[in-house]
Amino acid sequence: MTLSRGILFHGSPGTGKTLLGMAASKELKDVGATIIFVNGSELLDENIGAGANRVRELFSQAKSYTGYVMIFIEEIDVVGRTRDDNNERYATLTQLLGEMDGFDQNGKIFILATTNRYDDLDSALIRAGRFDRNVRIELPNAADRASIMKIHLR
Repeated sequence: MTLSRGILFHGSPGTGKTLLGMAASKELKDVGATIIFVNGSELLDENIGAGANRVRELFSQAKSYTGYVMIFIEEIDVVGRTRDDNNERYATLTQLLGEMDGFDQNGKIFILATTNRYDDLDSALIRAGRFDRNVRIELPNAADRASIMKIHLR
């Protein structure tokens, strides 16, 4: 089984990106994959280098598992915005880009990420080779919303 390197769900708030990500996580967990969930804000720190170190630790943890691993990054735009003068976010994003380029050549690790701010993402993050699939999630219609509510009410 060879997995994609990464999938990016993007769209307006309330479209179900996280719900789809959680559903994918459950399906993979049911077949024995390890799921590592992290919010983009957990990767940042006000101390220079701490965020980059957290990214290194995240990928090191993922590599330590023997089976398939999905790293689910909720709100990747927190660290993936276009680079500016914020040295810590810049360093964290640079580390993430480096890890995504060099991680798991045998296809056992992949990333699923979500964002409401696709237009703000750094072009290096969304270029070919980092995320195989960029999936725009549209707002659900009334029938879709009813189905979503049934899931949440269980």
